[in-house]
Amino acid sequence: MKIVRVRKGNETYHARLEGDRLARLRGDLFGE
Repeated sequence: MKIVRVRKGNETYHARLEGDRLARLRGDLFGE
């Protein structure tokens, strides 16, 4: 599941934010 909305040079920013967020949520919810 990847949520990435990019249209400018913020792709690294957004990708990093969402990635970190999802990673934390995954770790909390699924205990991965």
